[in-house]
Amino acid sequence: MKTFAMIKPSCIVYSTEVEAAIIAAGLRIETSAEVRFTREMSEEFYAEHKGKPFFEGLVAMISSAPVRVYCLSGENAIQVWRDLIGPTNPNKGKEDQLRRKYADAEAYAAGSPDNGFHGSANPEDAEREIDLMRKWQFL
Repeated sequence: MKTFAMIKPSCIVYSTEVEAAIIAAGLRIETSAEVRFTREMSEEFYAEHKGKPFFEGLVAMISSAPVRVYCLSGENAIQVWRDLIGPTNPNKGKEDQLRRKYADAEAYAAGSPDNGFHGSANPEDAEREIDLMRKWQFL
């Protein structure tokens, strides 16, 4: 099974630690790249959130600085990666989960859309997100 993973702008400085955690969790890094999304790419990537109150902030944040994108593989890759990063709100994660360890929980609590990481929610999303990265020649 494959999944898409992203380290968002605020946590890209932790790429080395995150990659070590990915491998320790039993996942394989098939491909990865440090990239910069354009606004148009960001809008397409987050299209399912269009019209929601946080959409504009999310698009602006993800296109504001480089991110690191991955195609990961392994048994139950989607769930393993999502368990590794933890809940959307970094404050609700366990001490060893990546969002809790590295994301700016105070900024997130104050309304920042940057919780440090992205993980595909299901196989369909993973396929769509990986396909977008290939379309943009990121992976």
